[in-house]
Amino acid sequence: MRDLFLLCFLPVAIYFIFRRPFIGVALSAWTSIFAPHTWVWGFGTSLRVNLVITAVTVLSFIINKREGKGAFTSASIWMLVLFVWGTLATMFTEGISTVAWFEWDVFWKIIFLFFMVTMVINTRHRVEVVLWAVAIAGSLIGCNEGLKYIISGAGHIIVGPPGTRIGDRNDLALALNMLLPVCFFLYNSTKHQLLKKIMLGVIIANIVCIIGSFSRGGFIGLCIVAFFYFLKGKNKILILTGSLVVAAALPSLMPQSWFDRMNTIETATEDMSFIGRVQAWKQAVLMANDHPVFGGGFKAGQNTYLWRLYEPEFEKFDHIVQTSHVSFPFAKAAHSIYFQVLGDLGYCGLFIYLMLLLTAYRHLGYAASHAGEDEWLRNVANSLKVSMIVFGVSGALLSQPYFDLTFVVIGLSVVLCTMARKRVSATANAGAAVAPVLQTLSGKS
Repeated sequence: MRDLFLLCFLPVAIYFIFRRPFIGVALSAWTSIFAPHTWVWGFGTSLRVNLVITAVTVLSFIINKREGKGAFTSASIWMLVLFVWGTLATMFTEGISTVAWFEWDVFWKIIFLFFMVTMVINTRHRVEVVLWAVAIAGSLIGCNEGLKYIISGAGHIIVGPPGTRIGDRNDLALALNMLLPVCFFLYNSTKHQLLKKIMLGVIIANIVCIIGSFSRGGFIGLCIVAFFYFLKGKNKILILTGSLVVAAALPSLMPQSWFDRMNTIETATEDMSFIGRVQAWKQAVLMANDHPVFGGGFKAGQNTYLWRLYEPEFEKFDHIVQTSHVSFPFAKAAHSIYFQVLGDLGYCGLFIYLMLLLTAYRHLGYAASHAGEDEWLRNVANSLKVSMIVFGVSGALLSQPYFDLTFVVIGLSVVLCTMARKRVSATANAGAAVAPVLQTLSGKS
């Protein structure tokens, strides 16, 4: 039944995409996160839904003459440089070539999604459509897992769709934390009372999913979101009361294993998982020292041969964290967006990546501070700033540097910054037009 529904969904989607390319961009973002092919069991599993939607969107954009001018800022330049650097790093990879090129294939598609956003999304309505698309995509998964967790009495093991970027519970918690500010924005901006109630339920279910994921990085990200809204929100008493209620209810709702896992944050140096991550960070630094320009290439750090090659040198950093007493049979994932990029693309690639994130955050700051009387622009920019902060902090413990949702947010930062610049320019032009008239009137008086 699900397969038939998915098959019927495609021609309808294609029809509307040909009429409005921005619908294709929203659906492309939706499918990249939700991965509808993972929710079916029959012939639908072989349907390349995202590929079809993306191809139709590009064709629609080319033939549709009603589309406006795309946005291009310094973040766009950094994104292009990152793409070139990633391509060169893949060409000179120190790891397995087929693995590196497979990762590059995912890498360029995510960057392409960024440029689709910046080229097609250029109005308030279109921005909101994309925000609804990503919020629905993540929340369908979050609510599904969160409700299962509640119904099972905390017995359900929360995971994301298998074989996707958010298949791991830690990655799912990161995505939901990034989407929480978007959900809060949509909740506050909609005037439909039933929809507001639904969004409130979605927010609660997503929070349950984050907590129930047992993800330490997810719990830290949730605290960041709560702290931000306590500082910046208007209903500080309500937020504080809600946080205290959740904190008070946790002992009776969560199993002891959850508290045991959260307590490992304080005793990280004794945790085998953390030691494995530190060794991966050491390996990334050593590989970047040997290949500072282009690094080892995508996934080179997860190559067991290269891991064994650098393992004897891990002791160079034992004065920071002692790990020489542990040896793992296989290479460990970086579990850090920063160390993974360092190992993948070298010091130069890490600099480019950090500049991209910083520029996107500054774009959102510019949009918020130059929104003037446009409350909508200020609110959406501030919400996406929280998403970027959550990604920057929680991502320090996760291997998700090339994350679809993050690149959509970066694309929207370009769009919002361009909107703010147009607003500032229009205000300046209006002031310049009025100035001669005022001078004439003052001269006559």
